[in-house]
Amino acid sequence: MRTHQYPVDLTDEQIEEFGREQDAIRDEVFDDRGERDRAYILKVIKTQRTLAVSARFVIYASLFFLPAWGHALALWPIMLSLLGLGTFMLGIAKILVNMEIAHNVLHAQWDWMKDPEIQSNTWEWDTMSPSDRWMHSHNVVHHTWTNVLEKDLDVGYGIMRVTPMQPWKPAYLLSVDVAV
Repeated sequence: MRTHQYPVDLTDEQIEEFGREQDAIRDEVFDDRGERDRAYILKVIKTQRTLAVSARFVIYASLFFLPAWGHALALWPIMLSLLGLGTFMLGIAKILVNMEIAHNVLHAQWDWMKDPEIQSNTWEWDTMSPSDRWMHSHNVVHHTWTNVLEKDLDVGYGIMRVTPMQPWKPAYLLSVDVAV
């Protein structure tokens, strides 16, 4: 007998069993975390920061090869190669801080370590809003209402169409239409 109003065809017992399976996965993950995880996030943070600083040095070094300065080492190919390499390195550093470090820190994924430098309530990063605002809009609003039109702000940004309930616009021709 079904007593719920969810848009699925499962019995109450099947839903309860699914919940137990999800709880078992969570418990397994929580029991497994430890020193290996601590070493991983510390290594990623060190790598990201080293990459960001090194990239800036490479970009700066590229200026010494600028032909406008008129010295013997001045060559456009070397200058542009170094500039491209530095820009690429800086891009990778930004991806690491956005997607692998800050996103997960602000999900409180690393709070269990009790490291004062890697805590969701103190972490700041260079994004469009302060961390506490990002945590509310992402952790609370987005993860509660993922892909629900007029609830999930990620849908409302208008970058792509993710649901058939979202009105189609010609600009969506530039993105992959994932709405069915």
